[in-house]
Parts: sequence; C-alpha cells; structure tokens
Amino acid sequence: RVSDGVIIDAHSGLNAELGERVSRWTFESIKDTIGSLGGMQRLLPLFGALSSLPVDPAANSTAYSAGKHHPSRQDPRISFVSRGISGDYINMVLPSLLFLFSSFIHEHEVNARELYRCGGINLIEKFIYDHKKRAFETSNGDYYGLGSSSIIANSSVCALLNLWQSSRHNFGLEITIFSRLLFNIQLLLGGLADCPCVALHSALLPVLSELAKLNPDKVRDCVETRELFEFVHEYSGNSSKTDTTAIDDGSRNDLSPTERKKL
Repeated sequence: RVSDGVIIDAHSGLNAELGERVSRWTFESIKDTIGSLGGMQRLLPLFGALSSLPVDPAANSTAYSAGKHHPSRQDPRISFVSRGISGDYINMVLPSLLFLFSSFIHEHEVNARELYRCGGINLIEKFIYDHKKRAFETSNGDYYGLGSSSIIANSSVCALLNLWQSSRHNFGLEITIFSRLLFNIQLLLGGLADCPCVALHSALLPVLSELAKLNPDKVRDCVETRELFEFVHEYSGNSSKTDTTAIDDGSRNDLSPTERKKL
C-alpha cells in the first residue's frame, strides 16, 4: 500500500519512503506468484493433509450409517443439506484440492509444465491411494469417503474433470491426468465390492463411459485392459472355483484343441 509517496506496512508499522531510485512491482495474479515461491511443487504438501484427517465414518457421514445395512444402495432422502456442511467437510478436502490445482494450471503454461516436470500427478495418485487405504483399514472395509454421499461423489468427479480439462494445453500433463487419475479405475473404484459407500460408482462410471465413446483411441492408449478386467471380475463375484467349472465337460467337446489348451 502506498500513500503520499510512503509505503505503508500495516502489520509491523515499518513504513518506508519511495525515493527516486525505488520502483513498485506487482504480480498480475496468484498464478504468477507461485513461481517465485518455488513453483507448483510447493502446493503438493497440501495433499499430505489427507493423512492427518480423522477417519470416523459414524461421525462424519450419515450416509454411511444409513447404507451400512444396505450395501446395494444408500438412502436417497439423505442430503447434504440435512447433514450440514460439518458432516462432510472432511470428504470435501480432496475435491477442493483438485479444484485448487485446476485453477493454477488453467491457461498457465508455466505452472502446467512445472506440475508435469516434478511428477506432481504421480504424487497426487499416491496420496489418494494412501488416504483410501487408511479409511478402509480404519473401518474394516466399510467406509470410503469419496463414495459416502452423492454430493461428495459428484464434487469429486467434477474436480477430476476440471483438472483434466485445465491441462489440455499441455499434452504430457493431460495424458498423465487422464490415465493416472481420471481413468484409474482401480484407484478410484477398486476394492469396493463389499463397501456400502458406492455413490462414486453412479457418478463416475457414466462419465467414463461417455469419455470412452468420445475418445476411444485415447482410452485405448492410456488405459490398461487388465485393470478393466480386474474391476469387472471383482464386481462379478466370481471365485476361482466358479471359473474352473464355468464350462462343463459336454461343452468342452465343442471346442477346438487350441481353445481347450487356453482353458
């Protein structure tokens, strides 16, 4: 702040006069400011807060208690408004951080390049995995924050899409976000077959389906088929015993020698 040729320091009171050899400088936006503080990697420790957040499904999500005895669905009457923001603020941390990173790389080539160069997306993937694992271990596999309510699930999907769209001007970063976050099915949905918190499924799967239809070549190049089959196998409920008896002896007689060998 400058008034009558004097720089005013409102915090310490150490004001200074502007002389002839002193010039003022400013940043256009906070996107530019982060570069002088060390770049986008300075924001990555924020995701470390996920490891210190309390995991208490009974206290932090009414949807958990309502869906606990009904793994196939959650009570649609439970809304974000009825629980209040205090009931879901913990689960909003992750999508909020994703939105924050989106705002920093949106139409900013330097920040996007720095985020890609420092391997930030891989670190974010690791933070998400560790947070999910800790929630599962704490609740014995009965709780998943991102799927605890439709509001949280929709916010999370929107945050992932926003991050991906904001990175479209940097090819390397876009591909990394697309494959390691947005289309990382095992990271976001894997291991949840017996968990009642499945709101993320209904929010994310239609989006992934539409993206696959619109970008078949990109999905083919970025997504491993093995992960898709593992996901389908998990939710099909097939055991190894069922797999070995799926085709009886009579049907085997109709198979070629090559097909029998594969079985």
